[in-house]
Amino acid sequence: MDLHYKVCTPEHVEDVLRFLQAMHQERVLTLNRMQKLPSVADEINWLKKFDGKTGIVMAVWANDDIVAFLHAEILQPKELSGNCEFGLSVLAPYRKQGIATKLMTDVEKWARKRQVRRLELGVYSNNPKAYRLYEKLGFVEDGRRVAAVEIWNGDVVDLIHMSKVL
Repeated sequence: MDLHYKVCTPEHVEDVLRFLQAMHQERVLTLNRMQKLPSVADEINWLKKFDGKTGIVMAVWANDDIVAFLHAEILQPKELSGNCEFGLSVLAPYRKQGIATKLMTDVEKWARKRQVRRLELGVYSNNPKAYRLYEKLGFVEDGRRVAAVEIWNGDVVDLIHMSKVL
């Protein structure tokens, strides 16, 4: 399979929206209750936040479609600027192929170049495979918000906070 890893910019907005639509069509139990997909304008504005200096969006394409997506942002205000928060999604047919591990390795390199001292993320309690992957990559659980997120089917799950000191 020919996969292409690259930085995603506002010019990729249509690809990003197709990816979000594909994630929602999967109806995986790790999606929250997003009422509707963002508009093109809203998604462009969101993507513009990720300038490569304080935030980045990385995506993986298979043919013409995004199959995995990672966004990371160095936290503000200044006293938190050594912390970088990220989110990661991979379409089901592309899981367990090392794509998430590669994206996480790439974001860690990006963060180190910016003197980030700590990566952090949230993972839903009904996603043990992702939790184990993060543990394998050196993340530790450092908090849990019990019954914090309502997912698309109406169930309520915990939001587990994990971090890794670089």
